[in-house]
Amino acid sequence: RDNTILRNDRWLSVKDAAEYIGVSEKSIRRALKPGKNETLKTKKVGNMIRVLKSSLDQTSEIRLNGQ
Repeated sequence: RDNTILRNDRWLSVKDAAEYIGVSEKSIRRALKPGKNETLKTKKVGNMIRVLKSSLDQTSEIRLNGQ
């Protein structure tokens, strides 16, 4: 199931994720802290964090708390 999602989805940088949903990068980073938002799917590439675009679509918590 996850493999299907990954093939049809995009991984966004924190900056791109913030721009995509209209919040600050700080709001995204805050939401990525453990226990804050369990619906966001992330992965680490080197020292960079990537956020799965579809998981941003599924959550409204960042939008509500980020502004």
